[in-house]
Order: sequence, then C-alpha cells, then structure tokens
Amino acid sequence: YQRRVHGGWFDIMVKLYSKGKVSPVIHRLLIGSKLACRGPLPGPLVYTRNQYEHYGMLAAGTGVTPMIQMIRRMIADHACHTKITMLFFNHNEDDVMMQPQLDLMCSDWPDRLVIHYILTKPRNTSHPLQGHLTWKMLSQLLPSPSPSLHVLACGPSGFIDACKQELTDAGFEPTMWTIFEG
Repeated sequence: YQRRVHGGWFDIMVKLYSKGKVSPVIHRLLIGSKLACRGPLPGPLVYTRNQYEHYGMLAAGTGVTPMIQMIRRMIADHACHTKITMLFFNHNEDDVMMQPQLDLMCSDWPDRLVIHYILTKPRNTSHPLQGHLTWKMLSQLLPSPSPSLHVLACGPSGFIDACKQELTDAGFEPTMWTIFEG
C-alpha cells in the first residue's frame, strides 16, 4: 500500500450491488479489460503534509474509498507525522470492505493509524462498537475539537446528514470538517 503512491496508475474499488446499474457491468469485466474513466475531478481537499496534527475520518460503506486514498498518501510520506483515527461504519461484518488491508496498515503504523469498525446491524451481537454515529461516540473515539484536528466524512446522504449534525453537537465548527459528497 505505501509503495503505490505515484506511477501514473490508480486502483479502483467497486462494491457489487446485484441490482446496481454500474457495478454489475464492472464486475463482469475480465482482468486486462479497458474501462473509460474521467478525473481526477477537482475536490474539496488538497493534501498538505503536517497541516493538521490529527485527521478524524468518518466513513460509511463505500465512503471508505477516499479515506483509504488519504491514508495511503499520508503513511507513504515519511515526513508526515499526522495521526489518523477512522470510524468506519457498516451494516454488518460481511459489509466491511478491505478490512485485512486496513488492519495491516494499522499494524504497520500503530502510532499513527487507528481504525474503529462500527456495525449498525451486527450478526455477532458481542461486537464491541455498535450503532449509528452520535456526538457521544465522536467525543469518546476522536480527539477533542481543536484547530489541530480536521475531520473528513464520506458516505451515503443520510450518513452525511448525521455527520454534520453530530459533529456540530460534539462541538466541531464547520471549518473543522470536510465532507466528500457525490
């Protein structure tokens, strides 16, 4: 993961939705097939080394995709000392994408990267973190609001709405977060 930062190519991650319009088509492609893409599109965030002491990341489902890109970029930059705490929300254990890779990154960078897996409908009811995003959860799992902490959020529209409300309720000013919508 840390070796794949530059080089003129990129990875894509597509979750298969059986009733989806695009994901079934992509999943039927054979390795080596061509897929027309456009981008990168201008986004709300430009990575600047050590701009913040800590990034909090709130991701739901496929909203983990831009978070993984940021994590890879930051941990590959050996001059970057920014810490990262991600709260990764999914319905159940089977929905967690890239968990082995994320766990490997956490074990390789234990002083810089912590990921909390939070399930809203766990199959195993003893899973330690369950439920929807709340201000209390934010206050327990992220550092306190400050100018040295910036929060990134990405996920479905209902999750984004909850992020905005719960971040506000937890004391974060709108300038302390960036929302990836699309």
